[in-house]
Amino acid sequence: MTCSERVNLYFSFNYAHSELKLNKLVATCSVNNIGSYKLLEKIGFNREGCLRQNSIISNQYIDDYVYGLCLGDVPTGLVS
Repeated sequence: MTCSERVNLYFSFNYAHSELKLNKLVATCSVNNIGSYKLLEKIGFNREGCLRQNSIISNQYIDDYVYGLCLGDVPTGLVS
């Protein structure tokens, strides 16, 4: 992970936890969007499931992966 990615994650996680009082971040992406789900996995999100026919793209239903990251799973040093 690059320095810039770490800085962005640090501020995002800290804001979500400190200001919004969130314990978990959730993201979804198309099962066909390899770049998106690889990035989520790279930064620590865990794939929690597949939502069948969840989104419509070009008038076709597509499946989405759902990812989650709980505060306790955030790498040390990213949340103060």
